[in-house]
Amino acid sequence: MSITAPYNFVPLNEKVFYPERSEQVSHDIPFEDGESGSIDITITAESPIFIRNHSDDREKPSEEFCHFINKQGEREYYIPGSSIKGMVRNVLEIMSFAKINIDKNKYKNILSVRDMTLNSKKNLYFNHPIVAAAQKCGYLVKEKDSYIIKDCGNVLTISYNDIQTFSKHNIENLESASAKYEKIKNIEIPFKKQDKQMKIAGQDRLKNIARYDETSSNYGQLVFTGKIYDKKNEFVFKKNGQSLNLKDAKVFDSFKKIYLDNKNSTDGQYWEKKLNTSEIPIFYITDNENKVTSIGLTQLFKLPYNKTLLNAAKQISDDAKLDLAETIFGTLKENFELKGRVQFSHCKSNTVSFYGNKEEVLGSPNPTYYPNYIRQTETNGNHVNRYITLMDTDAQISGWKRYPLQEKPRSYPLPKKEDGLDNHEVATKFKPLDKGTTFEGKIRFHNLRKAEIGALLSAISFHGRGTTHMHNIGMAKSLGYGKISMKPTLHKSLKYSWQEYLDTFEKMMTAEIPQWEASAQLTELFAMADIKCKDTDKLKYQLLENPSPNPKYKSEGKDEVNDFVGAKKNKEYLNTHTGNVYITAQQMKNACEATWLNVFKIAFIPEDIKLFNSNKTKGIQDQNRQSVYAKLQTSNKMKYYCNYIEKFFNFTLDETDKIKLYQAISNLS
Repeated sequence: MSITAPYNFVPLNEKVFYPERSEQVSHDIPFEDGESGSIDITITAESPIFIRNHSDDREKPSEEFCHFINKQGEREYYIPGSSIKGMVRNVLEIMSFAKINIDKNKYKNILSVRDMTLNSKKNLYFNHPIVAAAQKCGYLVKEKDSYIIKDCGNVLTISYNDIQTFSKHNIENLESASAKYEKIKNIEIPFKKQDKQMKIAGQDRLKNIARYDETSSNYGQLVFTGKIYDKKNEFVFKKNGQSLNLKDAKVFDSFKKIYLDNKNSTDGQYWEKKLNTSEIPIFYITDNENKVTSIGLTQLFKLPYNKTLLNAAKQISDDAKLDLAETIFGTLKENFELKGRVQFSHCKSNTVSFYGNKEEVLGSPNPTYYPNYIRQTETNGNHVNRYITLMDTDAQISGWKRYPLQEKPRSYPLPKKEDGLDNHEVATKFKPLDKGTTFEGKIRFHNLRKAEIGALLSAISFHGRGTTHMHNIGMAKSLGYGKISMKPTLHKSLKYSWQEYLDTFEKMMTAEIPQWEASAQLTELFAMADIKCKDTDKLKYQLLENPSPNPKYKSEGKDEVNDFVGAKKNKEYLNTHTGNVYITAQQMKNACEATWLNVFKIAFIPEDIKLFNSNKTKGIQDQNRQSVYAKLQTSNKMKYYCNYIEKFFNFTLDETDKIKLYQAISNLS
């Protein structure tokens, strides 16, 4: 069984569809075949539903359902038009193979990682290290426009027991280095050095230990770092008179982004204020030529990822062109603005009943939790062979995040505080409306073409599946809230029937993507919207502190209460909602490159495949590659494979044939 979660992902479409004449969209000049009209919609809550009321108090958000006070002083409850618009647009973006809408300012920054859960077996789990283990230390000092490290040699540790003996302070449980410096002012101490053989990260290593000794003439500086995992010591730095230049400016830039520019890093902000006036204690790693390659504020310090989440969300797209969702709903870019041609009214409720007062934890994993949020391609059933992370150049986000429908709302016990009482500080209080509540509103559109109206209706009804598939909206979708059915009624003035509009949209999409309705994107989207819901046990959250530890995560006789850590140690990942396996273009490219190099001793060039399939191998520029392809002309098997490879990269293969081709190419090598 793979990781369980109340959310899943629609795989990212690698190709973006751009409709014809999208550049001609205008509010002033109508299409000759454009229509304007309206759609009446009735929304029925098929589970309790909650959309938070607006509030000016950010510290204390409203617990009430969205409403306004009418002239009679009564509350009228409604679903905001913007919420319905966002919900429908998201579905239309997926169905029309649009560009994924991601917050560029939020996800353009380089993130960092220090994942120690699998550190002792890192080569078995990752293609790249995801924590830096430094054996050297020193002081970072600014000299004119550059930085040097005043070297202190190998890392010396000093135990908390030893520190408490001479300082009379217990600092072990203090979270930040700055808090520890506040407690202990005199940080120069006499010490003697001891060497001790210890098992570190699963390997026998010699550890350098400092012991406080009043009789010693050897003095060093106490250095404190933040609390991580089960850390048992701090450090002693002693300068050795040598210095190292930071020759690579990227080393300091990465350090600055991870620590000094990070407003959420307490110690990063502490040292940022002292950057130009003090010596900052750091730990560092060098290469074989003694060149500093990375630095950090702790011995086991964070490394910058090689990719940003924005990079990992890249598609084969042209940002200057408009996709179908942008042409219908509008877009706002740096140098371009297009007003939408669809407006959604608020949907008001006439009769209201409440589901009671609720208090739930609505948290979600950080998007850098790679078993879930990064698409895992090196898999074997429900497990990975190695994890793909943002360290990997071919890392890709898992896709469009969606919440599968659930049969009924669920509740989790509140986490406990250290005193054993419920921790209400991490919970959200809200007052949902009950199942059966209805809302009514209207969608108005202007100058939409037949296929565009079809796209809008398709997004509302999951392409004609409105009786068996539903949307979800609002808060607590992860707990089964917000499931709604939508009943649209076309205005009589429109030219065509419901089905004719859907058929025109489908025809447009299949002309570009022949396997459109059977694609991975629509398969997963429809599966998550199906009212035949999955077993709720497969949609439950992982817990940071599971009161009933999962037995499959038990290791060496010890329970693992943290489901996130247990899943990683067990090499699990979040499988697709259907359980289907899908092959990405990058996976196929990697398989072809490996096979061509290992078997045919040439580089894999997609253009060569097109020439080979067209019997134009003489057009291949490289003589060696041309000779190999000339010989392959006698192999019916390779003709078959190359024909299907071209179809794969033209997006004309169905998902079953993609898997068969990928397996066949991989097996050749």
